Amino acid sequence: MPIFPLDRGERPDSLNPLNPSHYGLLAYWVFFRPSVLRSYLYKAAPDLYRQSGWSKFRGSFKVPGYRNLYLMAIASVVKCLFLLAFTFFLYTLAVNQGHTGSINSVLALSSTQGISASGRDFTENSSLKVWDLDRGALLQTVPGNRNGINAVALLSKDRVISGGGDRAVNIWDIKSGDRLQNLQNHRRWIEDLAVTPDQTLAISASADNTLVVWNIESGKKLHILEGHTGPVNSLTLTPDGTQAISGSADGTVKIWNLEQGTLLQTLSGHTTGVKAVALTPNGEQVISASLDGSLKVWARSSGTQVHNLREHTGGVNTLAVTPDGQQVVSGGADGTVKVWTLNNGTLRYDLTGHQGWINGLAITPDGQQVISASSDHTLKVWNLQEGTLVHTLVGHQEWVRSVAVTPDGQRVISGAGDRLPKVWNLTSGEEIPLKAVQRTLFWSTLGFVIGGVFLWIWIVLASALVLTCSFMVFGLAGSVLAALGLALFGGFAFTSLFILNDLMRINPPYQQTFGAIAIDTPLLTVGFAIFLGTLWFVAFALGGRPAVGVFAGVGLIIVLAMAIGAFDANVLKEAQIASRGRFVALVSRGIEIGVFFNLLVAIGSLRLLFYPIELIAALKPNRRGEGHPVLWDELVVLPLPNSRNALIQQLQRDEKTGLHRIAEVCRNPFQRSVALSALSRYLHSTPNPLHLLYAIARDPDLRAYLWSPVSPEDWRGVPERRQVLLGELGLQSVNGGSDWLNQVSESWVRVLTWVRRSHRQTPLTRFSALLYHLLNSESVNPSGWDWTAYKQNLQSLREYPGGVEILESFTTLAALSSVDNLSGLRIALQILQESELAAFYEGKADSRMPVAGVIRPEVLNAIARLGEIGALISSNSEQPDPVKRLTTLARATVALDTLESEAIATWVTPEQGILQQIIRQWRQLLLRETAETVKVSV
Repeated sequence: MPIFPLDRGERPDSLNPLNPSHYGLLAYWVFFRPSVLRSYLYKAAPDLYRQSGWSKFRGSFKVPGYRNLYLMAIASVVKCLFLLAFTFFLYTLAVNQGHTGSINSVLALSSTQGISASGRDFTENSSLKVWDLDRGALLQTVPGNRNGINAVALLSKDRVISGGGDRAVNIWDIKSGDRLQNLQNHRRWIEDLAVTPDQTLAISASADNTLVVWNIESGKKLHILEGHTGPVNSLTLTPDGTQAISGSADGTVKIWNLEQGTLLQTLSGHTTGVKAVALTPNGEQVISASLDGSLKVWARSSGTQVHNLREHTGGVNTLAVTPDGQQVVSGGADGTVKVWTLNNGTLRYDLTGHQGWINGLAITPDGQQVISASSDHTLKVWNLQEGTLVHTLVGHQEWVRSVAVTPDGQRVISGAGDRLPKVWNLTSGEEIPLKAVQRTLFWSTLGFVIGGVFLWIWIVLASALVLTCSFMVFGLAGSVLAALGLALFGGFAFTSLFILNDLMRINPPYQQTFGAIAIDTPLLTVGFAIFLGTLWFVAFALGGRPAVGVFAGVGLIIVLAMAIGAFDANVLKEAQIASRGRFVALVSRGIEIGVFFNLLVAIGSLRLLFYPIELIAALKPNRRGEGHPVLWDELVVLPLPNSRNALIQQLQRDEKTGLHRIAEVCRNPFQRSVALSALSRYLHSTPNPLHLLYAIARDPDLRAYLWSPVSPEDWRGVPERRQVLLGELGLQSVNGGSDWLNQVSESWVRVLTWVRRSHRQTPLTRFSALLYHLLNSESVNPSGWDWTAYKQNLQSLREYPGGVEILESFTTLAALSSVDNLSGLRIALQILQESELAAFYEGKADSRMPVAGVIRPEVLNAIARLGEIGALISSNSEQPDPVKRLTTLARATVALDTLESEAIATWVTPEQGILQQIIRQWRQLLLRETAETVKVSV
């Protein structure tokens, strides 16, 4: 019976969950040397290894080697979760350094602090961020209005008010990040906000055509200001905070009494919607900007139009009044900034240079400069006294939507569609980097990348341990089911990342948050497909079925592709009623998924991920043949250069060790052909080829199974290593599989590797085939042997060292095995006496000893003793005394029994089966002769 192939080398008897290197060692076993893993499990508990199911699961907790694997699996999963949390933390830290939506508003809280507010991101959320302008650091992140923030107003140093898409007015404590009030009444989103100078009232302007006056402290609604017939776009208050001026999409400007909540005046004259309204510092004049391309100046007290300023060729989006109230600046969709004199309503300067429309304007506290923000991604600083361009501020990647100047007039804050606000030095026109933010972003991004790499490493380790534990308890079925489970989990993660990627594409600022760690969709697809193919292959390879693993991965995707195609054709495409149309859709969809995605799965199944590294290692010259991947990766699928030479070098260095290496390579059906090709070439070049064949046949280590059995079918059906080596050398088809699926898969591999096999027939290959048949105990049956045909093949061995002795030995064995009566025994003894080996039998062993120990002495001794027993039996027929004849027959029987016991204890050669058959046959002859003698004597 074959023996279990135990791994050689220094391996730990029990893996240690606290030793990090053991995790890597186990992953190496799973992905490159699964036979070592099976050897580890067998040595840990041989009896338990052959069991399966729940009984094995319960018993495994009593075995340290098995129990530690469970602990390692739990530890690796916990490690993955920790790394996932760690990378998510760094990911969140990186994201939080900027907004995930477009920055709609910026405010200067002081000369050293600013605030930015964003529109909604892909999660429909927004945020307020407070910045330290001196250190360039993020001080606080406050959750903003759901669906984005459209307007922000300052209540105090520590409080701000915001309004946006969620139709609510929120009051925030920007130090603690807490929401103090949530004021709800509007039916549609809020467009603008204002706060009275005494900070007691807040007024919100909404797209529901109304304004609402709120008591800030109590949070109660005081008045609803109704009268506009379109969304209210802009809002401002008089210096004393008693009146509000609103501009609406209905083209009117209205003045309201805030104390009583009544409409005081309606200013009509614009032909389209009013986008912005402003007051002069003294509160006497109202300026309105409209999409009709005009600005109108109104006397607030009388409501009469003072000036109609028409020079813009497109709608006017924004306006600002200088601190002295003498000038108004407007920015329009025509990309120009215009400076007007309010006293006479004349155009003073027409400032051109932007390549997009103007979204925001900010005037410095001294009234000397105005900064314009444009959709061309730039800001420009203009001198209001001379009408000249001072600086162009370049750095934003998206439309610049808002701009603010610090109270000291030294810095400009701008917000755009990209994720971070920018701070500029107004004197030099240079950007002031947010250094602390950039450092945090750099280290968090670097940590994310490093954490991501370690996360993927531990995902691989955890996958290896999950496969190992499943295989350890439930065998091949367990590893396959575990692979399916991991594939489903991977599919969920794959789908989630795809959805995330789509959301990032919808929201470009969110994608910019990642920079170098943005998700690459094609890379994601390739990675998942290769992971799926590799996982599926390894699951079968753990059970000793790499050939099945290669074909099963591709086959599984084909089945899934056809199923998806059928679903797509019969469910999703209901319009195609005709069966022909459905069939065409099924085939088309199946080809689309089954071919293109399958190519990527095949890369994983063929282990092409490791191939470039192994190819480099194979090409690296090594005179000793060490280090070639075929020697340390037993799952290599595709051919590698120098494989045969490396194996031949192993044989040349140490023939016995080389044979063991060849046998180990033969475990892999994809590399078996090159291993046997190397062995065949070495066999035909070595000076003692017959010695090599006998070394294969009688090496006890080569009596091991070709690969470690897993299932009951494996223990019965996996051949010995020496059978495979001798049979394949003899051009015999030796099936290395056990179950039918494995056998079919290996047959296909044999066809695919036919070109790499040696097909040369020589006397040595024919003798190898004879030894293979002799090793097969079922074939050792004298009645079924055609010794004449084999003798003809054996004649050609005379030219090899030891060939004559082999020829004579097998001729003698053939004669001795054909004996079925005393006359045949006399003929056999005569052949034995006339053979060239007779000198050995006569004690002249020194002069006639076979070369290089091709035929072991115990075999020749056994033949000599058979001759002695045969002569004793033959002489018995000439003994007239029945008693003496019976005594002689008894002596012969005892001699046969002694010889058989010695044979069972010591013989390991191919002739063992024949010799045992001769002994059994002669024993029957003795029993028959004894019975006849007793009958005659009676």
